[in-house]
Amino acid sequence: MESDRTGNSVVRPPQRPMKWTSRSFHFDHHPGTFPAVLSRFRGAVPRMAEVFHETPGDLLRHRPGGKWCILQHAGHLLVLDSLGEVRLDDYLSGKEVLTPADMGNRETETGDYERGDPARILGWFHDTRQALAERLSALTPDQVSRRSFHGRLNMEMRLIDWVCFMCEHDDHHLAVMAAIRAEGLLREPPATPRAG
Repeated sequence: MESDRTGNSVVRPPQRPMKWTSRSFHFDHHPGTFPAVLSRFRGAVPRMAEVFHETPGDLLRHRPGGKWCILQHAGHLLVLDSLGEVRLDDYLSGKEVLTPADMGNRETETGDYERGDPARILGWFHDTRQALAERLSALTPDQVSRRSFHGRLNMEMRLIDWVCFMCEHDDHHLAVMAAIRAEGLLREPPATPRAG
């Protein structure tokens, strides 16, 4: 923890990640690393659970600056797993161009996730992620190396690259969720119990 010039502790808000659509990507994972990539992919569920743990409901629903709240970010990852199922089918069927994402995020915006039950959202995410991870874990080395074109990134991606890309997307939203939580807890520290 940092201190100011007088020696008092200074707690700084967490740094937010850069805008997702401003990022560029370069992938060079060897196909033999796919089991480790899959482990990272599965790890999004316990990381989301960690953000939810002991977070007050009002903070889970707080929309800083009118942007998405923690539950909406979680719902967005749930929505993107549905796209993941479609894109996996794209690879396996030999489709040359991957199905595009809805960059307007209509399904997230209209999904009412901010009013949802956190445990239920986490359970849905667990189930969709587990189902997609099981399909991915059954792939052969040849399938992991299949290629298709990602339109928004304007680049060809192997299937392993695409799963790494999904992991990066998870990391981005989980980092934003953690930052919203930390900023909220800094703004409203827990009440000190009264002496009895």
